Amino acid sequence: MKSFGKRCYLVAMLSPITLTVTGCLDDAPQIAPAVGKVTFNGEPLPGAAVVNFVSDKGFSSRFDVTSDGEFSLRSEFGPGIPPGNYRVSITPPLPQLGASKEHQAPADTSYVPQKYRCLDTSGFVAKITEDGGGPFVFDMTE
Repeated sequence: MKSFGKRCYLVAMLSPITLTVTGCLDDAPQIAPAVGKVTFNGEPLPGAAVVNFVSDKGFSSRFDVTSDGEFSLRSEFGPGIPPGNYRVSITPPLPQLGASKEHQAPADTSYVPQKYRCLDTSGFVAKITEDGGGPFVFDMTE
């Protein structure tokens, strides 16, 4: 695996950890609701995906994308995430140990082009304001 791929995988793996560590704080941060949609060439994705948000302040979280490409931002503090500037990446779902055959990640995940899997190359950004934001539309192209 190239270091590029390792770095992207590391971000995907650390996102839930960062979210958990953030939850240890005494004071819950302000959160703002926001929703969005992920598409490929303007069409719904042919398989499952995860959208990853990482703020310039260190907050990160991952959200499952529904079969119609939509997602709602949530944190352990409720519906929404803290306001701020976020870099966004889109990844196929990670394989889950012990998942039933119907809930396993698809074998072919080429519907999520490699450049969108990494925060450094996706080009996707989102600004979450105190009132929320969105809907955000992240349209991947070939």
